[in-house]
Amino acid sequence: MCFGCDRLVDLLEDLSVRRGAVRFEGGAEDTRIHADVVRRGGVAREELLGELPPVLRERLDLDLRFRMVAEPSRTLVLRGAVGELPPDDEAGGRGVLHVFTDGRNEPGVGGGGLVSTAGMAAMLSGHLEMPVVDETNEPDAESFQLRLHDSAYQTQRLDLLIRNLEAQTDLDIAVEERANEVLIVSRNPS
Repeated sequence: MCFGCDRLVDLLEDLSVRRGAVRFEGGAEDTRIHADVVRRGGVAREELLGELPPVLRERLDLDLRFRMVAEPSRTLVLRGAVGELPPDDEAGGRGVLHVFTDGRNEPGVGGGGLVSTAGMAAMLSGHLEMPVVDETNEPDAESFQLRLHDSAYQTQRLDLLIRNLEAQTDLDIAVEERANEVLIVSRNPS
């Protein structure tokens, strides 16, 4: 849901398109929208993105074109397993994984809720604004608390972040150059 949306990039983020995976061309980055949007559940992101341009054209008189391309980019790759995390009394005795570089800020941390390794990869991708791939051998049923600290937001200090994650877990984490999808948004020529 995106109530009071006023920027196209925010709407795309609500459709699970990472900000770093959107490129605007031909002045499309200035596109403002004024809408309340509710996403249908159980529909693939690709289908929603395919339906969005006609809806924007019909409802908001915006003539945009969306195109997916594969481009190489730095990608955080998670291998191994999370393993046993120390229990945390504030998390009801569940294990908590802290994502930080050089500092942990106890109030004001993001994340929360129980996640699997696949969920962690998705949350990390949004927080770091870079692709994160889950190649762990962890069963999806395993869940733990994830706390995203401010120091890791959009970090360029991946060496510290990786070292801290590997120290808390049995993960082996690497940064690799991989092909990733990028959504190109452009205005249709009139």
